[in-house]
Amino acid sequence: MRKFVATLDIPFFAAVAFPPSSLAQVPLSIIKMNLQFITVVMFLSLFTCVHAKTWTDQMGRTFEGEFQETDLVTVKIKRATDRRVVSVAIEKLSLEDQRFVRQMSLEVPFEEAVEKATESKKPILCFYYNECDDEAFDEVIADYIHREGFFELTKDWKVIAVREKLEFRDPFLGKSAPNPAMVFMDSTGKDLGSFEVINERGYSMERLAGMLQRMDTKASSGGN
Repeated sequence: MRKFVATLDIPFFAAVAFPPSSLAQVPLSIIKMNLQFITVVMFLSLFTCVHAKTWTDQMGRTFEGEFQETDLVTVKIKRATDRRVVSVAIEKLSLEDQRFVRQMSLEVPFEEAVEKATESKKPILCFYYNECDDEAFDEVIADYIHREGFFELTKDWKVIAVREKLEFRDPFLGKSAPNPAMVFMDSTGKDLGSFEVINERGYSMERLAGMLQRMDTKASSGGN
């Protein structure tokens, strides 16, 4: 779950911008205008999405930086030292950081995911929150993507995680439940008539492979 942090101390910034010795020489309208500008700039710049973390490579070397985006081959990171965005090959990162990147890659807006799936002509495997809480949803996603062979098994699918409410073609799908679910869709975002609620036991990789194979066949035949 993304978290936001902010602090704002207007009197301090006002004092820096306008030392007391210079206030008498500055028109009041200019002071007000500049204080408004300072307030807006500080408000926007200090509300920062927290993706900052310590990154570790395969050699054990570390650096501080913020996750930006990934194509699951490389990851773009904004370094804390100079604020430059650098591209790093995922395979050069520690296993823990590789897992972090993979999990972050799933969290994209649904419409954007469908657009990319349509371009690549890939069906969609959607982890759907289905009104469970964020912590439980994160645990389910982590459970699957950390399994050995998961990304190899789903290489021909666009895998996404969706926390927003979706509309389903099949009236029996998408009923509210406290458990997250897996929804299989074609490359246009239309469901393939399968809504698998994930219980505490989850699904074995063998069963998931069978479901993917059946849904792939269904997607190829136009959902029939």
